Amino acid sequence: MRESALVPKLLRILEADHRTMPDTSQQFLFSTLATLLANNPRSTDLQCFGQFLASTLPSYCVSEKHLNLVSWSSSAPAEQSSEGRACPALSFTLSEDEDEASAPLEYGGTVSAANVLLRNKGLHLLYSLMWTSRKEVNQGFCDEVVRILGYDWLLLFMQGHLHDSTMSLALPAITLCLSHPTLLQRFRDSCSSNGCWLADADSFVQSRGSQVLGIQVGHSGQQQRSVPREIQEEALMVPGFQALAWLVVKHSSNKHVYFHLLNLVFCQTPKAVPPEPKFDIDYLWTYIFGAGTHPNTVAVIAPSVCPEGIVLICGILRKLMFQASAGEFLLSRDSLEPGCEWLEELPANMLSFLMYLYHNLRDFASAVHSPDVLSALSRLVFPLQPCDDAKAPPAVPPEISSSPPVMLGSRDEHKGLVRHPARRYVMDFLRMVVFDSFSFPFTGKGPTTIDCILEALPEDCEHSQLCEFQTDLLGTVMDHISAVDVLNPDGVGLPVPPGGSVANVPPNVFYFAGRLVDKLWQGFVWLNPQEILDFVIRLVQQAKKRHFSSASLEPLFRSLNRLILFLLSQRSDAPKDSSKADEGDQKKNPVLETLEKLVIFRGIIFGASNQETEFIGCLIYCLLQLTQNLSISSEGGSRTTWHVDLLSISQSPSTQQVHQAASRVWEEVYVCKKPAIEEWWFPLGQEERLFPSAVNRLVSPQQVFRVTLPVPSGRCPPLGSVRELLHEPASRSWGQFIDGERRSAYKTPWESQHQIQTVSQVRGGDWPDRRKGVAEEWEGVAEEWEGKLQKMTSLARLAARTKRREESLKARPSNISFQEFTQASLIHIALVKELRDFQHRQAIQ
Repeated sequence: MRESALVPKLLRILEADHRTMPDTSQQFLFSTLATLLANNPRSTDLQCFGQFLASTLPSYCVSEKHLNLVSWSSSAPAEQSSEGRACPALSFTLSEDEDEASAPLEYGGTVSAANVLLRNKGLHLLYSLMWTSRKEVNQGFCDEVVRILGYDWLLLFMQGHLHDSTMSLALPAITLCLSHPTLLQRFRDSCSSNGCWLADADSFVQSRGSQVLGIQVGHSGQQQRSVPREIQEEALMVPGFQALAWLVVKHSSNKHVYFHLLNLVFCQTPKAVPPEPKFDIDYLWTYIFGAGTHPNTVAVIAPSVCPEGIVLICGILRKLMFQASAGEFLLSRDSLEPGCEWLEELPANMLSFLMYLYHNLRDFASAVHSPDVLSALSRLVFPLQPCDDAKAPPAVPPEISSSPPVMLGSRDEHKGLVRHPARRYVMDFLRMVVFDSFSFPFTGKGPTTIDCILEALPEDCEHSQLCEFQTDLLGTVMDHISAVDVLNPDGVGLPVPPGGSVANVPPNVFYFAGRLVDKLWQGFVWLNPQEILDFVIRLVQQAKKRHFSSASLEPLFRSLNRLILFLLSQRSDAPKDSSKADEGDQKKNPVLETLEKLVIFRGIIFGASNQETEFIGCLIYCLLQLTQNLSISSEGGSRTTWHVDLLSISQSPSTQQVHQAASRVWEEVYVCKKPAIEEWWFPLGQEERLFPSAVNRLVSPQQVFRVTLPVPSGRCPPLGSVRELLHEPASRSWGQFIDGERRSAYKTPWESQHQIQTVSQVRGGDWPDRRKGVAEEWEGVAEEWEGKLQKMTSLARLAARTKRREESLKARPSNISFQEFTQASLIHIALVKELRDFQHRQAIQ
């Protein structure tokens, strides 16, 4: 029967007479097709069957949602649901006004309930062949489907304008294939199997290359452009998960989607979805792992986790959160059905379940820490940007559109992050992940968890949205660190997840403090800088109680010093006059408040543990400017000119208080750091020539100034008396510091932090106290580092194969847009329709 090409003949009969054919005749034909396609089918037969099903799809982006299949059942039979397998049984009854529902399209296609019915029966047949008679996965047939038809063929039936019943059959088939590790990896790249179902269509296009073929694309009422009707090679190179992420969000109102995606997350075969599914934690846990299953047992027997599945779920939740809070989507009235209130509560319920999985399953927690999942979680609180007309998918013809659109909001009404109750769940989840990451070692070879969250954000987000997100996240983590004793060596204040260690917490917390100061300098944080200063000082106090070494505290002191200089360099309006407002209602001058804290915490800030001499030079520059009512320049370079701020020369009470506080700080600096100010080893800038590859803003073992300060009667000299001696070297130090802050904004933060820690280890936390021979010593250090770099290059070559293998697990995303991907899919469908028409005419002749 196979050799007689019976499959193409049966498909032509179904295609021509399915509208008038009795149900019993159709069942007989599908049963015969099942026999011919089962057990190692011929490649040409399976390819012909795939093209037949693709030809039932509309060749234009026209919605099938309005079609009424009065009775459509996709629940599993009793004997199969007991096994937990999802092999749907079909039951259809067509609408009485089916003929009125049909709408003629170009290229001879129709959109009708009968056409959807024929397609679904074919998909059900294909899906049933993916299971054996023992209700086990037919791995051989799944391999044949992927090899002969390709994943892009399966994704055709996931398009957003198709009937929900079609998606309910296509997504389980995709999930079933992805439950096998080999097929899962092929889906990640998809380039090796895409387009196989278009083999005959490609040759057909080439044979008709002399004819003008095209498809009209564009909105109704607008100028349309003709796209060449040929194989779109670029669309065939889109990775599977990238395409699935585009398509699955179009079915966010279908409950079955979320259960199938949960199966995909744990690489499980699809199970039958109950008729009335729920979204509470117990129900979802029972669906995935079975009733009465304890989390400790699942942690041992659970299958591997697919991070891309978590990303897909986050993509749908982001759409629902934005749709509920901002309403920027254009929804048709017939999609606003009663009983969809569950969509508003779904994001909070799903996020609660994801956090429950994170707490109880170690493999799931590891997947959440991957950069892609962290990025997807961060994007949940960012609004979606509406598509421009030029980027919209092919429009629906006027006669097909079922109802006028309903505008639920406008873009101008919402500029910040989404205002959805689930936003709190997102921020709590991210805070939880960041805290757990503190227990893992910091390698410096890649972005940390906090960096992945801060940097991997939507490209189209606005600056205010980015600031709001980073302020909310960093503030939440900072408050939580302040509430617990994270530096306790016994781990009492911070729960340590499996695989972590309490010893890794201090350096990671210090790194977080540095990133917090980074974002403050870059202008992405709206937190009160004084609260951040108090937070960093508390960390230093906790660390000194734990007797940390000077070398380990160097990154924390670096953050403290940068924060102090930031606060002193910020302009602030003078407070209101006391005659017009009560003293309690006045806003305190932040510069004055910072100077007072310098005096209060002088033992920490000017103590022996804070060995950064560059900070002393920059601080003296700020004190010199403040005592003369001069603005503190935010421009880099070695600027020695005094820039007078004419707006701030009035001697208000607040200004006098700043002068007095600055003089008091100078006295403390003189007492604690007088040797560092007077002594020197190198002229300023010579270390850059001797050690050009040094980390930015790390000063070599030279002191900032080459001066000898006068000592009147053993007391601190007034700052005005030493201004001429100190101003020029201090302004140079400040200029270099500002240049370094600007350059650091373009550097990779985790690599810079790793270099800082490495140089701290080389220094050992203490500089040798000698004047002679330092140049030779630094030259030796440079040669030693050069040798280490050569060894590192050799090691990098040895590790190249491993790195390439790791990178090969994840395909590079395609640059093609969703609109272009949709156009290509419709063009391919149109080509297959024309190919089948040509084959049908040949068979008749």
